[in-house]
This record gives sequence, structure tokens and C-alpha cells, in this order.
Amino acid sequence: MGPLSFIISRNTILMINYLKISTLLVFLFMGHMGMSQNILSLFKNSDFAAIEAKLSPEVKAKILSSKVTGKAETMSLLKKTLGEISPLTLSTNHTGSSADAENYLITNLTTKDNKTMRLFIHLENGPNGKQICDIKLK
Repeated sequence: MGPLSFIISRNTILMINYLKISTLLVFLFMGHMGMSQNILSLFKNSDFAAIEAKLSPEVKAKILSSKVTGKAETMSLLKKTLGEISPLTLSTNHTGSSADAENYLITNLTTKDNKTMRLFIHLENGPNGKQICDIKLK
């Protein structure tokens, strides 16, 4: 095997490794975006039963000027607020994850009055998959 064969082989291996990493990153990104889009659709459609199923029992919420803790209190406040503002569109502003495999998403929510609000959702790993542990709407 001459020097040219070594360069071609090395470049081929580097290209294969690059393709594997690229494919993995795309797969992870698409999976994360899919999870984000699913969560957002629950809020846009005011799917309260599905939202409640995703809430952690100790969820914390700060919605407008109100702060609550717990599933029942959060659901009550969400139902009231989403009913009043009638979200029309949700657009993802930013998604991310931490080393602890926690995820968050930040979105812009447009109301029926054409007002733009910011929605922040923090997810943690729970016994049944990802659970919403923190919600902020302002």
C-alpha cells in the first residue's frame, strides 16, 4: 500500500465518519423538533387533557402575573388564560437540551388580538417519558 492509497483510505474513513455524525445529528434534531412540535400543538389547540397528561405533579407555572404550583392549579390557570387569549399561532423561537437530558422550548404565541407573547416550556425526564415541569407565559 503506497502513500496515495493511505491518503485515499484515510479520506474515505473521514468521509464515512462525517456522514455518520451528520446523519446522527439530523436524526437527533428531527426527533427533538418532533417532540417540540407535539408539545406546541397541544397549547395551540388548547388540548387540556393532553397537556394535563404531560404535566409533572410538581409543575410550576408563571402565567402573566400569576404564579402557581401543582397540576390542578396549573391546569386551572392555563384553561382560563388560553380561553381568554385564544392562541392563533405558535412559532418556535428556540429549542435546546442540557447535559441532564432536560429539554426546553421558547416560542412566540400570537393571540386573537394579534398580540405576541412568549411561551417557555421546560421538560424533564419522568417515569412516563418527558414531563412539563415549568411553564412561563408573558
